[in-house]
Amino acid sequence: MFTEIAPRPDHGHQEARIPATVPAGESLPLPAREIEYARAEKAEATRRAYRSDFEIFRAWCAESYVSALPALPESVAAFLAHEAERQVRPSTIGRRVAAIRYAHKLAGLPLPTDDERVRATVRGIRRSLGAAPMKNVIRRAILTP
Repeated sequence: MFTEIAPRPDHGHQEARIPATVPAGESLPLPAREIEYARAEKAEATRRAYRSDFEIFRAWCAESYVSALPALPESVAAFLAHEAERQVRPSTIGRRVAAIRYAHKLAGLPLPTDDERVRATVRGIRRSLGAAPMKNVIRRAILTP
């Protein structure tokens, strides 16, 4: 499917490797330099924490027979309630929400964490467990429309 001819201003007409379509759920590979810059967006410790948090979510989803990616808002809210019942700290739950959100953003999928059911669940957990106020960054990512 890579047969489209595209003009290049510096070389005239040449065959370009432009896909006519990209299969659902797939994306074009990024050049190495773009990958390097994309990785620089988050600190290594943040990427490790997000990876761990999303794997915990993925395992819960597998046990619950629901999809982790894309996740439904109801699934995310149920997972967060489960984590609160396991006595996971609200700050850790907030980071897990951020990890789920980030995974969906990277996959180009709708963000289940923007749903009011998820946001209300997070607010209820924080209120019920008496957590300290969230950092502004996490608050904007989780609780604002």
